[in-house]
Amino acid sequence: MSKAQPWSRRHRLLYVLAAGLGLLLASYSYVGSAAAKSHNPGPGTHSPSPPHSPKPPHNPKSPHTPKPPHTPKPGPPPAPTPTILQAGQSFGFGDQASLKMFSDPRFYALHPTSVRLVINWDGALKRNGLRGFADIWYATAISHGLQPLISFQGHGKPPSVAAYQKAVNAAVKRWPSASFQAWNEANHSLQSTFKYPQLAAAYAKALDKACLNHCISVPITLVLYQNGYTERWIKSFLRSYGHTPAIWALHVYGDANRDTNAELSLYMRLYHPQVVWVTETGAWYHFSKGYPDSLSRQTKAASHILDPLKLFPKQIQRLYYYEWQASKNKKLTWDSALLQNNGKPRPVYNVLLKQLN
Repeated sequence: MSKAQPWSRRHRLLYVLAAGLGLLLASYSYVGSAAAKSHNPGPGTHSPSPPHSPKPPHNPKSPHTPKPPHTPKPGPPPAPTPTILQAGQSFGFGDQASLKMFSDPRFYALHPTSVRLVINWDGALKRNGLRGFADIWYATAISHGLQPLISFQGHGKPPSVAAYQKAVNAAVKRWPSASFQAWNEANHSLQSTFKYPQLAAAYAKALDKACLNHCISVPITLVLYQNGYTERWIKSFLRSYGHTPAIWALHVYGDANRDTNAELSLYMRLYHPQVVWVTETGAWYHFSKGYPDSLSRQTKAASHILDPLKLFPKQIQRLYYYEWQASKNKKLTWDSALLQNNGKPRPVYNVLLKQLN
């Protein structure tokens, strides 16, 4: 191997310059590579979100910044509309003259839940116009969601218990959704049962038998009188009937039209009934000679018609007003209607309307 020649001064200077230039290039390449890595994330990293538009600065005092709406706190529920009726009580209507009330909006404004009809004790057995009317009355009541109440009555010679049983069996079968009263105003002097309280009790038992598990039976219906005979009649009936009636039906015209509650209060004190239906009451516009035509008197009496519901709210469950529209027959001695015979409402209607709403 040959021996190397020594470098000249010029060669040494060029070598030093070349080495320095290489270090400078290497340093520049390293810095550029690191910078590039910092702006190019590798696999598994998330790309930065796109830049958002800058939000305007919030100025709470700015007049253009809308305030959130104020939501008031819920208050107490509205108070219920005052009414005479309390829980468990209802208002009904009795009228056997026509079917007009069923198509009259003023009738439903009184919020009746039931209606009442009085027919002869054998009305379900006889093919006549009275039975046809009862059929239409019953069907119309059912179609309007009203509970039918049918009361039997008779004048003159009373029927045998067997004949009565046959008749009420037919009635319960013919009008199956109705409730029934054994005998209307059984202690009234014009009824066949006036002198026979024991027979009235037998009729009540017959109706109980016919209604067994089928319908509501009201065994006794009384006109309230303050006299010794009425008290004796009731005691005799109760002895023959054998137990306290589940429902007592009362007619209390006298109290309302004489501005008193004496008759009803006395009855309640003497007999302590648990359930009472007032199946007739009304304000007289005209009644016989003692009460000639008077709208003012009828209007005054109307304010007391619903008193029984207030006085005995636990016992009295139903109250029926009699009657809807006055007859055009001027010879009749009774008129307690809410409407005149031309259909115009009397003041008594507005009194009841206010109390029942």
